[in-house]
Amino acid sequence: MRERVEDLLGLLDGESNRRELEAPAEWASYVLAFVPEAAEGVRSRLEKALTPLPAQSGAGAPRAEIDSAELFALGMLAPADDPSVTVTLTHAMSSGHLYNSFAAAVAMATVHGEKTPAEALSRIDEGGRTRMGYHGLFGDSWPHCGRTEPEVLGFLALGRGGARTATARLEMLPDVLAHSEGDSRAAVIGASLEMVFGPRVRQADAETAHDDTADLSEDQLKVLWAIAELPAAAWEGGELVDTLDAWGLPTERADFLAFAGVEDDTEGEAEETAAEAEEPRPGPSGPSASPEGGLFRRLFGGGSDR
Repeated sequence: MRERVEDLLGLLDGESNRRELEAPAEWASYVLAFVPEAAEGVRSRLEKALTPLPAQSGAGAPRAEIDSAELFALGMLAPADDPSVTVTLTHAMSSGHLYNSFAAAVAMATVHGEKTPAEALSRIDEGGRTRMGYHGLFGDSWPHCGRTEPEVLGFLALGRGGARTATARLEMLPDVLAHSEGDSRAAVIGASLEMVFGPRVRQADAETAHDDTADLSEDQLKVLWAIAELPAAAWEGGELVDTLDAWGLPTERADFLAFAGVEDDTEGEAEETAAEAEEPRPGPSGPSASPEGGLFRRLFGGGSDR
């Protein structure tokens, strides 16, 4: 792979590599993002493309259309002590392009970690409130790795920001859990629990780690409530139970809901379904029937020989 870095970098050049839906530039970016030797090549190309043209050539106009996957790659590769990277990402955030603005903001967070600029955090929050939501925005700029959704990868990567990105991650947590399952969902839950409860507990302390009388913070409750929203089927696999057990939390669904202070909606839904099944359905002899032959026959005739 390292021997073909220059060939892959060449796929980032030229409009022809960006015209298709699954353009070569996009896939090259996903590969290059994991090759440290490609950092300088990716950075220099994006820096050139995102720097506004001189006033006489059209002030503020970008040099070329940038693929948001390239911004993902820059966020993965760039060092935090390179000021030109911050300038490049700032240009992308203010481009007015929804996908690129969001991708650049996330890249800024993965580059700068706990020193992420407030503007980047605002852009991430604003992106989540758009019609596309986190699912659509991460899906455009982050790679699709088999069963692991792009927003799962993005959520985990934003953990690099520590407390600085905690609010943004808490906001996107319900959406991320809704689009994940199995091991991916367990990874998200584990990262969320560590974010608000700290590292997993020792097995010897698991039984006394969290009790029903403990005062839970708002952030801790947000994570517990997001987990409580998972369907009952999610509790049938071992991934969720094992993850909760690692933090000394209740592993039975009913006990967990009680600990989180959440009512079990499935019981109410079951009662409603049973009640609806017992209700008699109106038939030909019901209230709608009439010895006169019904409403239409009485209105339009034919219901009587009188």
